Amino acid sequence: MKKIVLKLDIHYRKQRNRALRALSTVHGIDQMAVDMRDEKITVVGTVDPVAVVRVLRKLFPTAQLVSVGPWPAKEEKKKDGDKKAESGPPPPHEFTVGFLNRITNGFSGELIIGRGRHGVVYKGMQDNGEWIAVKKLHLMPGLDDEEFKNEFNNLMRVRHQNTIWLVGYCCHTTEVPVEHNGEHVSARVEERALCSEYLHGGSLDKHLSNEPCALVWHTCYKIIKGICQGLRYLHEGFEYPIYHLELKPTKILLDKDMMPKIGGFGFSKLFDSIKTFDSSEVTGTSVYMPPEYISQGKISPKFDVFSVGVIILQIMVGKQSYTKCADIPPEEFIEHVYELWVSRMHAIISKNTSREIRTCIKIALKCVESDRVKRPTINKVIEELNKIVECSFESLEHITDNFSEQNIVGRGGYGTIYKGVQDNGEEVAVKRLHSNSMPWIEDEQFKNELDNLMRVQHKNIVRLVGYCYHKSQILVEYNGELVYATMVKRAICLEYMQGGSLEYQLSDEPCRLDWEKCYNIIKGTIDGLHCLHNTHIFHLDLKPANILLDKDMVAKIGDFGLSRLFGSMQTYMTASHIKGTFGYMPPEYIDGQVISQKFDVFSLGVIMIQIMAGKEGYSNYPRTPRKEFIKHVCEKWRVRLQATMWAHVFEEVRTCIEIALKCVEADRKRRPTIAQIVNELSNIGVAKSSPIGQDFGSYYIQPAAGSLYQIPVAFVLQQTP
Repeated sequence: MKKIVLKLDIHYRKQRNRALRALSTVHGIDQMAVDMRDEKITVVGTVDPVAVVRVLRKLFPTAQLVSVGPWPAKEEKKKDGDKKAESGPPPPHEFTVGFLNRITNGFSGELIIGRGRHGVVYKGMQDNGEWIAVKKLHLMPGLDDEEFKNEFNNLMRVRHQNTIWLVGYCCHTTEVPVEHNGEHVSARVEERALCSEYLHGGSLDKHLSNEPCALVWHTCYKIIKGICQGLRYLHEGFEYPIYHLELKPTKILLDKDMMPKIGGFGFSKLFDSIKTFDSSEVTGTSVYMPPEYISQGKISPKFDVFSVGVIILQIMVGKQSYTKCADIPPEEFIEHVYELWVSRMHAIISKNTSREIRTCIKIALKCVESDRVKRPTINKVIEELNKIVECSFESLEHITDNFSEQNIVGRGGYGTIYKGVQDNGEEVAVKRLHSNSMPWIEDEQFKNELDNLMRVQHKNIVRLVGYCYHKSQILVEYNGELVYATMVKRAICLEYMQGGSLEYQLSDEPCRLDWEKCYNIIKGTIDGLHCLHNTHIFHLDLKPANILLDKDMVAKIGDFGLSRLFGSMQTYMTASHIKGTFGYMPPEYIDGQVISQKFDVFSLGVIMIQIMAGKEGYSNYPRTPRKEFIKHVCEKWRVRLQATMWAHVFEEVRTCIEIALKCVEADRKRRPTIAQIVNELSNIGVAKSSPIGQDFGSYYIQPAAGSLYQIPVAFVLQQTP
């Protein structure tokens, strides 16, 4: 097997399709992938490279061979620091029908793993040893090849930990002779397939029966929550919502860690912003369909919410639960289900588990309301699942091994952070506040502050999951006598971040992660800070140690120990002594204790410079002329990225370093607001006009057509207080 890479002038979708059609006639090709941005096409198979070049040059005279190598390529041994960085879906491929025939043993019945309305699903092992699921689609009259490929491209946008990743497709049309009315005629035969990741855990359906799900509660809760998160992504993760319309246990697949992933949305509808539709095209299993669809054919976001409610009921009570709950008053049904799970656990369950069970069954009953107006939105469901929990101090001692030194994962000015493992196996971060920190905050004030932080729900902010506020009376010696004193113990429980902090990724040199991950960390931090400022929360201690990374290297802002909840005023004075981390504090705070939203903007600028130029680069920038510093940083990344330095990447690098320098202006009025920074990043790739007399850099932008033009682009940020 060989991997062949070719370079050719290919700028438009029609050119891509012509190239793929031409190659599909060549014997020995298994996989094809086109990168229009880099003007390259990759072919995998046993085919002769010369034959590939010969075919392509008939359409593209300048086509040339770039490289030929073995497939699968031998993976280079990764450094320890790079282990976490490798995650995400494989690039999409157009597979040939011959390749799919080979890996499924001619679509053997022994390899069938599922059947659906649109086709039969087989598993097949690729040459690199990885399994994929191949859904061979039934004949779909009226759907031409271009429409099929467009639908596939829409689905390729779906990338979430709780949705199945599509990895490729096959679209093959041939003419075959057939006998018709005693004569031989030519008939067109279409073969289409969608290929996705293969999940070893099978479908949720195999774990369900007429009794409550046999899996432990922690796994059931993880599945329920994952389904809801995946559905929210489909409904709200795109410009147009994707409604599943056939959500049921057979469409929910489980990976080896029992993480649920929604599948079977291959031909679900992409809708615009209208909330309700009339449709007679959707078919499926009636128990998962809401009454308004069965009686009137109406489709809205509440269609899928109803299906989720039925699935939760089936997990918690059994497959016949939906009909059972209709005959029992809601409160009585909730208690009945709760007692079922308590008796299964054969022990006194924790307050957290008790809340989870009651919350899930309440959500399920709301979701299956016959009146769709009374059903919650999927956002409201997620909000209920994420509600804050009050923990006992004893339970926190238990999960952190009595706050042992071995469980410490971080330290801060206001407390020490411990890793805690709950009885159900779920990991949390427990920040135990120092006993002398925040002595002025009373019981209700502490809880109110936590509730304020709980309002902030964003993918780039560490999620608060619980708290502890424990008071006890102890005897102490005072002036030679024993007196009673009140001892207060406070702790905050947060989601645990497996990737550690950004601090671990930084050194004197630019961040060792690749540019895509660096850019996503920068953008994620900006988006998280934007959310905080929109909620009138200033962080006031933003630094790499407080930017945490999950297992997929998604950045999340944490440690709100110094944060303040402010109103609509822009600037505040504080009489208290300076608190925070030097190096990330702006001059107006160090000199005059002035606090504004530009405090966090300054900290953000420092972090961005450290990511892009390294800690040493940050210390050098005040002594380097602005233009020279920008040029130096861009050149460093250009050399590092070499051939992969596409035009849009260069624009990202330059825009980010220019934003960073604006953020660290000594005069806070010259710094941009976080909203302006978000807007500037969103304009990458869009030509901007330059004000008269303003200097600008010149660099490359790649238009949609694929040609390179040298366009002058100015970096402009409105200077407001």
